[in-house]
Amino acid sequence: MSYYQDIFHTSNWEEATYEEKLAALQTLENDYAARQGRPPCKIQPEELDPEEIGYYYEKTNEILINKDLLNGLDPEHKWAHTCNYLCVNTILHEGRHAYQNHAMNHDVHPDNEEVRKWRENNEIYYGSGSEFDMYRLQPLERDAYDYAETEMNNVFADLETKFGENQWFDYFSNTLALDKIEAEMTALKRCGLDYIQKIDALIHQRYQEKLEKEAKAKVKESFWGKSPIEMLDSFKFFKMSNRDLISEAVEERTALGEIINWKERNNELER
Repeated sequence: MSYYQDIFHTSNWEEATYEEKLAALQTLENDYAARQGRPPCKIQPEELDPEEIGYYYEKTNEILINKDLLNGLDPEHKWAHTCNYLCVNTILHEGRHAYQNHAMNHDVHPDNEEVRKWRENNEIYYGSGSEFDMYRLQPLERDAYDYAETEMNNVFADLETKFGENQWFDYFSNTLALDKIEAEMTALKRCGLDYIQKIDALIHQRYQEKLEKEAKAKVKESFWGKSPIEMLDSFKFFKMSNRDLISEAVEERTALGEIINWKERNNELER
């Protein structure tokens, strides 16, 4: 275990300054980014909603984290005794999302089928406001949760050997486990034993529908602005499925033309 991780043990975390905690979290992210072969994210503390822990922001390649977790929470707050675990888990979890994003754009992940699911899920994503089982068990999130939990357990097992018991760790770990069980039980009732396959299949179906809708819109758009002769000539170069789309585009243009002519006639009568 790297020595920078020593600060994450409860006995050291409570004595550390804000700056020391932030520096250790940044080093943790740098370490795991190097292991995963991706650029490291900047760890950016922010004023977030009280119940919001943090998230990965792809546009700036940053992991935003609730700065109150570094400052220390009110003793009555539900996270008050688990800030060190929340911080480490969040960096590992959101860093995994950064890796997923990197894998979708670079050939670095050994499982191509999993990357395909990530790509589709990236387009059809169920946010935290969705049904909890769909959010928790969709491909991107179940991978990030499982990865972060495994690595977090490794970090704190080493720290316990070095510094003694990790106070409140079992409580935190059990909370994560109960959340997963809740999602799995809900999915089991809704989808049956093969709930993972059905969740993935639903995302795949919605992804295909989105692609078809976008393709249809693109074909129609490509014919706007063309003369009727140009549009009819285009039939020679398209398969029957696309001819149907062209016909729809012709009909839409005709209908729009009639509306415009009707408005012009009304304006003339008013004058």
